[in-house]
Amino acid sequence: MSPNVDLSALILRLASALLVSSALWTGSLDSAAIVVLSYLFWSVLGDALLRPRIGWIAPIGLAILDAALAGYVLYEHLLAPSPQARHELTASSLVVVFLLLNQVAMRLDTALVLVFGAAVALAWSAMLVVLAFRHTGSQHGPLVDIIPLQDLLLLLCFCLAIGAAALSARRFRHVRVHAYRLEERRANLSRFFSPTVIGDLQDATSVLDLERREAAIMFIDLRDFTAYAENAPASEMASVLAQYRRIIAGAVLSFNGTVDKFIGDGVMVVFGQPKASPDDPERALSCALFVAQELEVWRNEAFARGQPSFHAGIGVHCGVVVGGVLESGFHDEFTVIGDVVNVAQRLEALAKILGSPLVVSENLLKRAPAQAAKIQWVRKRDVSLTGRSGSLDIAFIRRNSSATGQVDGAEHSASSKSSFQSRLASTGLGR
Repeated sequence: MSPNVDLSALILRLASALLVSSALWTGSLDSAAIVVLSYLFWSVLGDALLRPRIGWIAPIGLAILDAALAGYVLYEHLLAPSPQARHELTASSLVVVFLLLNQVAMRLDTALVLVFGAAVALAWSAMLVVLAFRHTGSQHGPLVDIIPLQDLLLLLCFCLAIGAAALSARRFRHVRVHAYRLEERRANLSRFFSPTVIGDLQDATSVLDLERREAAIMFIDLRDFTAYAENAPASEMASVLAQYRRIIAGAVLSFNGTVDKFIGDGVMVVFGQPKASPDDPERALSCALFVAQELEVWRNEAFARGQPSFHAGIGVHCGVVVGGVLESGFHDEFTVIGDVVNVAQRLEALAKILGSPLVVSENLLKRAPAQAAKIQWVRKRDVSLTGRSGSLDIAFIRRNSSATGQVDGAEHSASSKSSFQSRLASTGLGR
């Protein structure tokens, strides 16, 4: 079967043809058989060959072909017999007409339903008028009085069926357009939020309201990118940022986190927005370790090609935040705020001072013991953070790589794999 053939429409056409044969069968091959075979030939030809090539013309042509078959059945039962014979529609002929209407309606196109319905209704009405005058001769009076009531009721039922089919097709079109727009909006949102957030944003549920909730916050920053950006060609800088953001966004979404915002080369990531989960700290730490390794691999590969390469610093902390939609009247923002956010940002800044790719709080390690046990941490107690009165216990990983270099074109040397990557590989996060 050709992929261009509408199988359901073909089955209905075959059923219609068989019903026509049954309704008009006279015991020998006559004009009815020729009509049925011609109908099948042209309908299959039009559906399989013409529809893919001539667009909307073929469906209208097929609708007219269906209307012609319906008109032929009506003619054979109403006008073809001699004036003295009994003229009435049989059950088989009515089934054919309504089956053909159903066949056209299955295309869910209002225009096709109206074209078919108008053609058949006009032909049916004209035949009833001719039939009435044939039997009454010179009798005068309104057509309603001349035409039998049963025939008028059958015609009215057919017109009502046309209206119902047209309304159904129109409603389906609206639903399809609405579904397409929703999917388009969802696709746009998926560029910025994880799938777990998109549903809540679309439904505008209560989880979008500002409230206190547990969350894990991660900040990421490229070292020396600001100095590089001062003189870097715009296209090169855009390419570097695109690669960097692709790595971050892919990793964060794979661990069911949310990229809260990109600020140049800085990234803020949230685990637990819009709904907190018990494993948020675990996923945040796993994601941070994975991102650290991926960024180091990216740096070494760029370094080997003689392209701009950067170390990265990551800070992660967890605790109670205020999350939801911050309204301003002009530009609302779906984000989190609070001391936990500030601490995570300070830890990322501290990573540069310590020469570490990753600095986390002890609180995070306590909440994610499984992942924390896989890494050899350097711990520091009572660390003071800029802009914060209290101290904090932290843990970090040393960056022990022979890869060194500057972005502005100075001499470089790099090892193929740092010891940090080797330690990560042993945890199962490395590649």
